[in-house]
Amino acid sequence: MSDNPRRPPRRPLMAAIIDQAHIDQAYRVASELFGPDASVPWWAWLALLVMIFGACSSRTGGDSRPPTKPAAKNSRPPKVEGA
Repeated sequence: MSDNPRRPPRRPLMAAIIDQAHIDQAYRVASELFGPDASVPWWAWLALLVMIFGACSSRTGGDSRPPTKPAAKNSRPPKVEGA
C-alpha cells in the first residue's frame, strides 16, 4: 500500500486528542471531587449512591404494591361473560 503524496502524514489518534494540558485539567477536577482535600465530602457521594441505587433496587426488587385483602369466604367468583 503506497502513501498518497497529497495527504499529510497521520498522527497517532491519542496524541491528537489528549495532550498534557488536558490531562492536568482532568486531574485537578478529579482531585477536587474525590481527593482527600475534596470540596465534596465522602458522605455526600455515599448519599448520592444510596439515592440512585436504592431507588433502582426498590423498582426491581419485586412487587411494590400494597397487599390486597383476601376474598371473603362466602363470596362468589366473578361472572365471566360469554361462558
